[in-house]
Amino acid sequence: MNELTVLPSTSEHFDYIRDNLTSVCRSISLSCDDLGYFYEDTDQESLDNNRAFTYLIEDEPVAIVSLPDNSDTDVYIWAIFTDRASKNKYRMIRNCRQILERLKSQFNFIRTSCMSGDDKLYKWHLALGFRDIDTDINGNHIMELV
Repeated sequence: MNELTVLPSTSEHFDYIRDNLTSVCRSISLSCDDLGYFYEDTDQESLDNNRAFTYLIEDEPVAIVSLPDNSDTDVYIWAIFTDRASKNKYRMIRNCRQILERLKSQFNFIRTSCMSGDDKLYKWHLALGFRDIDTDINGNHIMELV
C-alpha cells in the first residue's frame, strides 16, 4: 500500500502541486485569478504562518491543505489536489476527517466554499462532513463542517 504522510508545506511542494493540479483545481485557480484572488498570495501567507500541510504518497506531493490558526476570525479552509490524490480519495478523506474533527473543538465554526456546478468537489466536501448553509452572490456553495 502507498504510504501517506503529512508534512509542513514548502514552496517546492506548492510549485509541484501547482504544476500538477487536477482539472477541477486548475479551473478554480483560473476563476480565482479572474476575480483578483491569487493562489500565490494565499500560498505565501500559508507558508509564512506555518498553516499549510502537504500530503505525500511515496514522497510525491499530492495535496496541500491550509488550516486555520487561533488568530483567524473567518475560519475558511482550502485544499488543492493532484490526480494522484484523487485516485487515493478514500485514504485522503479518512485522514482529512480526522484533522477536521480535531479542529472543530478549537473554533465556533469551520467553513469552506465550493463553486456551483462542480459536482465532484461538492461530493468531496459532503464526504468530509460539510453541509450547505448558504450561497454567495455568484451562486457558489458556502459550507460548514457539522
